[in-house]
Amino acid sequence: LSQREDIPSDLTVTNNEVPPAAAHTDNNDSDSESDSEIKTAALTIQRFSRGARSRKQSIARKFEEDVFLGMRHPPPTAAKVQLTTEHRAAYKMRKQEQTEAAEEYEAALVDLKEVVTEEE
Repeated sequence: LSQREDIPSDLTVTNNEVPPAAAHTDNNDSDSESDSEIKTAALTIQRFSRGARSRKQSIARKFEEDVFLGMRHPPPTAAKVQLTTEHRAAYKMRKQEQTEAAEEYEAALVDLKEVVTEEE
C-alpha cells in the first residue's frame, strides 16, 4: 500500500501491521465483550453458590425442626457414641462366651453319655 499525504503516518498500514487506532478500537470491543462474559460468568457462579448455600441451610433448618417435633433422632453426642461402642464390644464378648459355654456343654454331654453307656 502506498502512503497518502492526507492520512497521518501513525495510521498507515505497512507490512501487514495493525494501525494503533484500529488495534485500540478492536481491543475495546473484545475487552467489553470479554468483560461482559466475565461478569456473566461471575454472576452465574454467585447464583449457583447462593442457591447451594440456601438449600443447605433449609435442609439444616428442616432437620432441626424435625428433631424438635420428635420426628427424627438428634445427632449422637460423643458420650453416646462411646456408650454404643462399649455396648457393641460387650455384646461381642458375651456372644463369644456363650459360644464357648455351648461347646463345653456339648462336650460334657458326650462325656456323660460315654459314662452312662459304660456303667450300663
